[in-house]
Amino acid sequence: MHSIPMNPAIDIDLLILALVQRGLQTPYDLRVRAGLSVGTTAPVLARLEQSGWIEADEAGVRRSRRFSITKTGAKNLESQWKNLPLKRSTAPDEILRIVYLANVLGNASTAARFAERASEDLAALGEMKRIEAQQHAGGSESANSPDWYLSMKLRSQAVEALSNARLLAEIAKELQPAKRKKKR
Repeated sequence: MHSIPMNPAIDIDLLILALVQRGLQTPYDLRVRAGLSVGTTAPVLARLEQSGWIEADEAGVRRSRRFSITKTGAKNLESQWKNLPLKRSTAPDEILRIVYLANVLGNASTAARFAERASEDLAALGEMKRIEAQQHAGGSESANSPDWYLSMKLRSQAVEALSNARLLAEIAKELQPAKRKKKR
């Protein structure tokens, strides 16, 4: 049938599709149970509906519509999520969406490997930002220097990247026991 054009937001489309498949049927459900804003979900739901991947019932109380996944949507979700773990990303939200999709669609080991690789990439990015911050701080002894501001910003980015790297390493470890339990 229809297919969603590939674009940088495809992982959010597939995430929302998977969440609808798992019972989050309204924009309210997606906001309360998945932490996704209506501003994020409304255009994605419209795009998924237009593409024939989900369908909605008639508007009910307070103009609320319940969405459900179609056979076409389920087929496309199953086939298209598999390309996502091949991406290299340092965007934490994108990484978490891909880890979630890989895990809930039945492949904890793929999710764990992707989280491990993303953790390594973020750790490398954090180290690069730390070194860059040191280089900018070296020539500026004054807090009034523009280099000092850049150094602080780079230090902040380094800390954020390293913190996210640690979180992803923990997530990868959490997913490993799930993999072993399934083999038994």
